[in-house]
Amino acid sequence: MLVLCLLAVVRTLRYTHWLKFHQVLSIVFLGLTLHCVRLMDTTDFMMSFDWLNLIITVAGSVAALILLFRGPGAKLREEGTIVETACEGATTKWVVETPLSRRVLPGQFVFAATEGEPLHPFSVAGIDKGRIMLLTLRLGDYTGEVVPNVPKGMTVRLEGPWGAFRLVLDDRPQTWVAGGIAPFMAWLEAAAKTPHGPVTLCWCIRDLAKEGFADEVKAACERAGVTLRIFESRIRRATPAELLADSPACGLRKAWRGALEAFMMEEFRWRHSK
Repeated sequence: MLVLCLLAVVRTLRYTHWLKFHQVLSIVFLGLTLHCVRLMDTTDFMMSFDWLNLIITVAGSVAALILLFRGPGAKLREEGTIVETACEGATTKWVVETPLSRRVLPGQFVFAATEGEPLHPFSVAGIDKGRIMLLTLRLGDYTGEVVPNVPKGMTVRLEGPWGAFRLVLDDRPQTWVAGGIAPFMAWLEAAAKTPHGPVTLCWCIRDLAKEGFADEVKAACERAGVTLRIFESRIRRATPAELLADSPACGLRKAWRGALEAFMMEEFRWRHSK
């Protein structure tokens, strides 16, 4: 049991194996549950601790059965149809028509997969009229070879939305620092429809000339009234002072502490699927 728990947190373990270990853990839990029930006696329910143990056992058994027979995220699954595809640079865009669009908030992501493939994470770059736009970089076998060649009209499996990288707009100045632009595209779309204070988007990329959909990013910033600053690492890496140059918190130590309290970051990590 302890070995399975340790293997579950090893990040080098590939996703398909990681999921199998979780399923094995569910089987082990159910086996231990049956063993405990067999040893229970009516006098075991005389103490509150035993009732707590029973509640935890029942809840764990239900969760284990759901994981084994329905899989994780079953309630959040939908199907969608790809109505538009495009490739530009190292970026691929899908526009998917799906009922899931009613639940997605700007900044969240979904899992998506074509037939015969495991689920992969995709950042939602736009939400509009029953459709979501997904952007992904060619970083692996699936995103580099399969995703760019998926034809229009194909059905995809979706699960989500996930993530808490949610937009909060008010009259205070904001600085957005983007490594990946996809979730910020959804933020820009929302900012174009909502009154807000001064916003600066710092887009950190390798080479603007090779960046996909750069014109769309610029146009989205104009519509949203957001100042766009582009930093290309091929020229030189941006410093924290440059990234936060438009932040009012850079001058005073007290204000900087307040900025830390309002600081929000989402670091996206994903296990290899194969």
